[in-house]
Formats: sequence, structure tokens, C-alpha cells
Amino acid sequence: MDTKSHAIGESARAALIKARDEIRHHFERELMPFWTKRAVDRQYGGFLCRFDGRGNLIESETDKSIISQTRLIWGFSNFYRYTHDPVHLEAARQGLDFFVEHFWDREHGGWHWMVQRDGALMDGGKVIYGNAFAIYALSEYSLATGDGRGLGAAPGTCHLSRGEARCAGRGASGCSSGGSGFSVCSATGSASLG
Repeated sequence: MDTKSHAIGESARAALIKARDEIRHHFERELMPFWTKRAVDRQYGGFLCRFDGRGNLIESETDKSIISQTRLIWGFSNFYRYTHDPVHLEAARQGLDFFVEHFWDREHGGWHWMVQRDGALMDGGKVIYGNAFAIYALSEYSLATGDGRGLGAAPGTCHLSRGEARCAGRGASGCSSGGSGFSVCSATGSASLG
């Protein structure tokens, strides 16, 4: 390797190390502490996600969507795998408890779109986008904890989502919502949270 190529290589390596260290600092000293301190809803369970520029909860925006709840289940599960801090494990566990209790449609399967802060259903619609987040969260939670609830629900969620995707191209003649608001091909079966 000539001297010029070696110098460029060393410069790039130094820049990558600096970027890695900045990202690690942000993750460990800013991002994780911010969410660890604020996100867990100690009154109702699940996660609070709307804060102003000073980190104060916006009291008028405490509804909980499938996206916000699953992102934080995934996040705290991933934090736990990174830190092994039991605080992150407990945050993930209580988030999953709230999510399963208030978002899962026990009658038709699938995950509801939005609940109020206390878990009361606001929007029972089911969207593939939200179900994809649920699969990520359930999978990461299971990897982090070994808790079988995630492994039990992720495949069923995937099965329902595939059914909805197949139905989307066939119109109403090939599908049935079963009253759930979640288009499921009649041949797709159902999911469970065993």
C-alpha cells in the first residue's frame, strides 16, 4: 500500500471511530436515560411518548398507539440486551403486559390501532404497518427475555398480516373482515396469544 492510500485509510478509520464514540455517547448518556426516566406510565402501564422540548409530558397527548407502544417495547428490550440493566427489563415487561392486555383483539385476533392512556379502546382498526411493529417488538422481547409470549404471538400476527396483504389485491369478493375491521382471507385461520 502506498503512503497516500494508507493515510486516507487511517483518516477514514479515525473518522469512523469518532462517529462510533459520538453515537455511543448519545445512546448511553442521552437517549437511554431520557426514555428510561420518562416513558414508563407508572399509573396505567405501557408507555408515555409525547414530551415537550424540556422533556415534560404533554398531558393532552397521552393516547397510546400500536406504533409508540411497540417501538418502546422493542427499545427497552434492546436496551436490556445491551446493558443487562433490570430497569430496562422491567420497562419492557410492563410494556408488553399493557400491550397484550389492551391492544390484542381477543375475539378476532390482531392488534388494535390506538387506546386511551388507561387502555380503553379508541380505534379498533388493524393495519399491516402496526402489525409489523408488533412482530418486531414481540421478537426482540423474546430474544431479550426468553419469555414465550412474544414467540407465541409473533407468528400469528404475521399469519394475519399475510392474509390481509393477500386480500388487498383481491377485493371484497375474496375476503371477509369477520366484523373485526381487519381484512382476513377466509382461508388464513386465526392467531392466538397462548
